[in-house]
Amino acid sequence: MIKELPVAYETVIVERRGEVGIIKLNRPQQRNALNVRLATDILDALHELENDTQTRVIVMTSAVPGVFCAGRDLAELVSLRDADALEQRKAFDKIAEIMLTIPAMKKMVIAAVSGYVLAGGCGLAACCDLMIAAEDAVFGMPEIDVGLFPLVVAPVMMRSIGLRKCLELFSTGDRIDAREAERG
Repeated sequence: MIKELPVAYETVIVERRGEVGIIKLNRPQQRNALNVRLATDILDALHELENDTQTRVIVMTSAVPGVFCAGRDLAELVSLRDADALEQRKAFDKIAEIMLTIPAMKKMVIAAVSGYVLAGGCGLAACCDLMIAAEDAVFGMPEIDVGLFPLVVAPVMMRSIGLRKCLELFSTGDRIDAREAERG
């Protein structure tokens, strides 16, 4: 039986199926691009499920067909260009907080990904304890195409897939399918 938990979120759907807590990213127009609102909702949902005594494991997935997460919301980045340094730092810190929170959780967090898993989406999936990828999953770090380096997700990516593969993905912007990602 699927049970929606009582807290309503703007950009995620939180459900529980038996002892499995499910967080579904849900920003369809932006292809689940990570912004401060989505990062805040993810963190709040993680804490909610961590504190829920009936939840034993947490699955993070997408409510949007064809995409797990398209990475950082570039429109938000552009809007922060004229903000003061403190405001910019807060935005980056909120997303980085996810990468620190998930590995520190007592409950296992599993990323169930399909479709595009790009940039910050790769980092989000990589910081989970386990990742299950559908055949149609496509992984990539396209930040190089817009002149950015993936500083926020680099540590979790290196831990997950190793330095060489990270440098290859970070410097080429190439995309790989689920089978190649599994081979590392």
